[in-house]
Amino acid sequence: MSDTFTAKTEDFINWAETAFVHYMNGFFADSLTNMRKSGEAACKLLIIFKYSEKIAENKIVQKSFNELIELIITDDLAPKKAINWLETIQIHGNIATHDNRVIYEQAHYCITALRLLVYWLFNEFLKTAIPSSLSIASEKLTESTLGAVTAKKAEAELKELRKEKELFEKQYRSLNAKNNEENLKTQQLNDELNKAKIKISEIEEECKKIEQLEYEISKTKAETEQWKQKYEEANFHKRKTVKLIKKISMTGIIIIAVALSILFLIKKQIFSPKLNQNEQIVNFKASQQPCDTFKVILTSLKILQDNPNISIKFEESLENYIRTKVKEKGIRIDFFYYPVSSKIPVTCEEAVNMGMKKDADLIFFGELYEPLHNDSFEVKIKFSNTSKENQINDEIMLRAFSKLTDSSTIKIFNEIENCIYIAYANHLIFYGKYSDALAVLYSAKGITKAQEVAVCALLSNCHLYLQNYELAMKEAEKLIKLQPDSAYPYAVLAEALKAKGNYSEAEKYYQKSLQIRPDNISTLVGYADFYAREEIRNLQKSKEILQQAIVYDSTVLVSWRFLGDVEYLLKNYNISYKHYLKCLKIDSADILAKQRIAEILAFYFDEPEKGLEYLYSILKSDSTNASVLFTIGNIYTSTKIKDADKAKYYLSKSKIYDTEKTNLADFGLGVAAYEKKDFKTAITYFLKLYSPDNSDLDLYDYITRTYINLKEYDNALKYLEHAYWLDSMNNFYNSNLGIFYFLAEYKHQNIDKAASYFERALKTNPYDILSLTYLGRLYYNQQKFLKSKNIYKKLYSLDPDNVDVNKGLGYFAELDSNFTEARAYYQKALKIIPDDDNTHARLAMVMMNISPKKYLEEALFHAQRAVELNSDDHENLLILSQALFLKGDYKKSSEYYYKAIAIKPSLKHAGMEQTFAEKGL
Repeated sequence: MSDTFTAKTEDFINWAETAFVHYMNGFFADSLTNMRKSGEAACKLLIIFKYSEKIAENKIVQKSFNELIELIITDDLAPKKAINWLETIQIHGNIATHDNRVIYEQAHYCITALRLLVYWLFNEFLKTAIPSSLSIASEKLTESTLGAVTAKKAEAELKELRKEKELFEKQYRSLNAKNNEENLKTQQLNDELNKAKIKISEIEEECKKIEQLEYEISKTKAETEQWKQKYEEANFHKRKTVKLIKKISMTGIIIIAVALSILFLIKKQIFSPKLNQNEQIVNFKASQQPCDTFKVILTSLKILQDNPNISIKFEESLENYIRTKVKEKGIRIDFFYYPVSSKIPVTCEEAVNMGMKKDADLIFFGELYEPLHNDSFEVKIKFSNTSKENQINDEIMLRAFSKLTDSSTIKIFNEIENCIYIAYANHLIFYGKYSDALAVLYSAKGITKAQEVAVCALLSNCHLYLQNYELAMKEAEKLIKLQPDSAYPYAVLAEALKAKGNYSEAEKYYQKSLQIRPDNISTLVGYADFYAREEIRNLQKSKEILQQAIVYDSTVLVSWRFLGDVEYLLKNYNISYKHYLKCLKIDSADILAKQRIAEILAFYFDEPEKGLEYLYSILKSDSTNASVLFTIGNIYTSTKIKDADKAKYYLSKSKIYDTEKTNLADFGLGVAAYEKKDFKTAITYFLKLYSPDNSDLDLYDYITRTYINLKEYDNALKYLEHAYWLDSMNNFYNSNLGIFYFLAEYKHQNIDKAASYFERALKTNPYDILSLTYLGRLYYNQQKFLKSKNIYKKLYSLDPDNVDVNKGLGYFAELDSNFTEARAYYQKALKIIPDDDNTHARLAMVMMNISPKKYLEEALFHAQRAVELNSDDHENLLILSQALFLKGDYKKSSEYYYKAIAIKPSLKHAGMEQTFAEKGL
């Protein structure tokens, strides 16, 4: 373990031990201050344990305690209980930092949190023994000593004053018997006695306050948690931004678009930001190509036997079936039956040519025949798409059926239907429509194992490109179960883990993938990029991998260009120059290779004129290329052909087209203004960056949040809808629109629209917890209880420790009169948030429904606790009244009953009121 980790561990031990000592000595403000420092040390310890020293230092630097806790939550470095302890220490530790007048209960609340944090950190997290000095200090703080310091002081003082009172009273009685000369002294003693009585009364009152204070602190903590949750929801959930940077190649069944995927795989920000910018621009334009309705045709199936009695209309039935299914799902697919008169089977090449003539994207063809010895028909369907760049050819194996209404026929139709969905999804991916492809794929069902493999492979590809790394990994893991010997899913896991910064696991999966398929060029290039990353920076290893990729296939452009980049970084300019020239032999229009060659010629070979020739050739096709304009200006500034006027001209022109640095600055200023709640300033910066074709998720998120804070809901909606227009199937955009219509004020709130957008968001990410939670609440409010219940069950499978999910399932169990199940859910919810008044009240109610005799005392405890936590809630008051009524305490029951109906008169209960009347209440 590093020296930094050891130092941070010692910091934590020292601060925590000092906090314990101060607490035991009664210096509560000093104790809290040291607790706060120990909490900060614990956060840093967790971060350093997780990341390399350099990455951890970058994450920790200049961060406050609160920001460190947020980082722990975001990076999922600690369980919820540990985060709760850290937040408790942070809240009360801040108070102590600014105010020395700290009450004992604050220190008591935090010292308990610190003790639990110590035990968890060493015993559970680090799997080691608690240091002896810290263990000794902690063990002295038993539950009795933790609560007794101030209480003992108060009790001792009270006892002393009572003794003093008795003494004064005795002296007073004695003085009454004395003469008038001692009247003055008697009066003085009487005054002191009265003062003592007042002080005794005050101390007794303080003792009562001590009993209530911990409750107040816990209530404040619960309110803080609720506020924090509302704040996060209202500010629209944080998501991963989509920058159109990466793409993984498809090597599984049906996916043949390897060439384009390879082009994207190595576009990483490790060599030159401007170089990557150009690549992103090219890719963005490609992703915006038109993607019209997907057209599918079916030719006549060839009858392989000369049986004139065969007249089955298989093709027409299939056409009707597919058209109906496509219409039901709302997918833009046109399916046509195209009869042909040829009696010989159609070859794949003939079918493709036929499809191209009909402007079809996919064509089905095949054979139909009747065996000699039974009455069943048999069919063999083949299919092929008509794209030369993304060719797919396959067939559905021989299938048998008796008649068109049989279940066996429907299975054949289902298999063909899913072939169409898979091919359509692949078509959408080819044109960069990843969100639309997700919606199609999640509506498909893999009828055969091959189709299951194809669906998982395509889903992982889409999620990887959209930077939904967790979902990409989930699909890759499914694919491993289906095809454990396939190299592709391990490559997906490697790419996702690399993007998340988990380099040790990423390397393991790269090696696993290459063990299975050592000649996979895209995986080799991805592995080379792994070693070229700044965090790893083993350029020699990266170079060796790329050289191996070229041995396997020397015609892949991306391998040569990447190898040129590595040699450039190694300052082997002669070798790098040769690799870039090789790129131009493969593709004479390769802009990136041309620019690198120009830079080497101008700055390292002292041949700036030759370098300019390459750069001017780029400008002929793209006169707005800011990186090229900047390089030309730099040549006229830094080489032997210096020309101040030309340098100024090209650099100024470059600045017009290259807004990257300005954009970054403006965005940062906007975020800073937003954090200061200077929303008017923030929106001016954000709007400077906006353009109709900008697809930056972060920008749209901040614009809409800023307008909502300014209460300019029309403007917020405008930008939300424009983001939706850019990518109507994007999970993030649809979820944000759903939240807007669900939470918006006044005229903008529209529950039906909110529901439709949440449902749409879940089409491309069925595991989106936030969308599922809102949709579950929405359905519940609309009294669509079955739909709501199904969503909460799904949420429970995704997040079983979510308090809202457990409460929701408790409600539904109550509706079904399954009170035992409801009790279990409510008890689990209370373990997560112990001071939720509504959960206490519901738990009391279900216990009375299960067995009033068996659980009455426990139900009464929870009902009383609910009222203690919130005495203004009519439901809490009524449930406590009912518990007291069952116990036979009609007087107290009537008090809470009449308080409840005063708040909500509709709660009146004739039977209870009759009993109260009979009892004179």
